[in-house]
Amino acid sequence: MQVRFFSLSCLLFLAYPVGAITRTSIWLLPVLLAFAAGYCRVIIRNTPQMHGNRAPLTVLLTLALGALMVPTLHYDWFSGLGVFAAIMLLINFPLRWWPVVLTALIGSCTLVAQFILHAERSSIVVLLVLLVIVGATQVAVYKQIETSMQLQEARTELTHLAVAEERLRIARDLHDILGQRLSAVTLKAEIAAQMVVRDPHRAVNEILEVSATARDALAEVRAAVSGYRTVWLRAEAESSEALLTACGVTVTVAGPLSLPRPTNETAGWVVREATTNVIRHASAQRCWITVVDEGDTFVVQVADDGAGGALDQPFSYGTGLTGLAERIDIVGGELEVGPRDGRFVVTARIPANPQFADSTATRRSAFGRPR
Repeated sequence: MQVRFFSLSCLLFLAYPVGAITRTSIWLLPVLLAFAAGYCRVIIRNTPQMHGNRAPLTVLLTLALGALMVPTLHYDWFSGLGVFAAIMLLINFPLRWWPVVLTALIGSCTLVAQFILHAERSSIVVLLVLLVIVGATQVAVYKQIETSMQLQEARTELTHLAVAEERLRIARDLHDILGQRLSAVTLKAEIAAQMVVRDPHRAVNEILEVSATARDALAEVRAAVSGYRTVWLRAEAESSEALLTACGVTVTVAGPLSLPRPTNETAGWVVREATTNVIRHASAQRCWITVVDEGDTFVVQVADDGAGGALDQPFSYGTGLTGLAERIDIVGGELEVGPRDGRFVVTARIPANPQFADSTATRRSAFGRPR
């Protein structure tokens, strides 16, 4: 829009030909009005999207109208016509044509001024300098505008990427928050249904545990939406131990549970996702949660003796393991998932000093529990 305003403001230079029109040359008035209309059309058609060659015929007709006034208004009008021609040609035609267009315009103006209008050399030099200045100014302005538009597009793209990343993060967090709790709720509700007749007292206890687990899940969702939720390894290990024990799984927790942040948070997500899978899929009797400090790396491992330990077919990562792999990728760690020595094992190697890699090739085994 700035280019449009600047270009249209040049119409003020038409004050000279208007003032030079006399009774004998009154026929120039409609020609001048037609020239102004054509000039405006060229500018409006090519802004704000410039250099699209959207009005080539209008450019030629407008220049022809301007040439009709040269024999009557002489060199003073011709020099102004050169400026209007430079603006229209450079704004209409693609950037790659600019050197040829500007060179042809300067050459044509020189020949006409010297051999047809017989202008003085000093006047011709002034005209050529003026055309060069106009062309250079337009090039600078257009380049600046082009850079500004590219910057705006880049900012828009970054905004879209940030929104997509935030959506992915929210989806991953909600899966991790609700997956474990809802799996426990489902299992405990099924147990309560079976115990209603055989053991009403236990059924009541199971229903109360379902209610407590649901309230915890609701609280965590609210905290996550508010942006204040943080996952800690010790809290997740204790929570997982309580849930697995309630599901009839014997749990063994070993190793340090107080890790530096953000290693602590990443380790907490590992324990949460792995124990969620144990509750959902394993039908296990025992589960081992182990943390080992190797100095520059912490190894977090969750193993169970359930059905996954006997898998011999490849499987694909589901939403939970994919999200967990992405979390570990971010801190430059490695993830291994699969059967080992009759157990199903999830092993995460997390650097003690995360480098927050943009894209780390996470090592994934070819075996594991289908999701």
